[in-house]
Amino acid sequence: MYFLSPRNRYLLLEEKHVTINKQEERAFVLPTDYKEKREPYKVMRVVEDANCNYTPESLVLVPSNVLEEVTINEQKFYLVTDNYILAVVNEMED
Repeated sequence: MYFLSPRNRYLLLEEKHVTINKQEERAFVLPTDYKEKREPYKVMRVVEDANCNYTPESLVLVPSNVLEEVTINEQKFYLVTDNYILAVVNEMED
């Protein structure tokens, strides 16, 4: 097992499974080589921030196309620079 420690304005993130703007399901047949369109944004959980601007466990909104996925021995890590953080997401109690 490895631990990645970000540097130079990078944040180490992990996936937080949250649905954003889920569209209604449609029933029709797709070609076998069809790839589902990625969600344009993802809510991610902060693991570590090189500049200490975000606390661990904070939830942040980032564009999914700027996430850098790094794999080390089948272990996945997600990195993004701090300027791509669009918002901090707060979970509200009912």
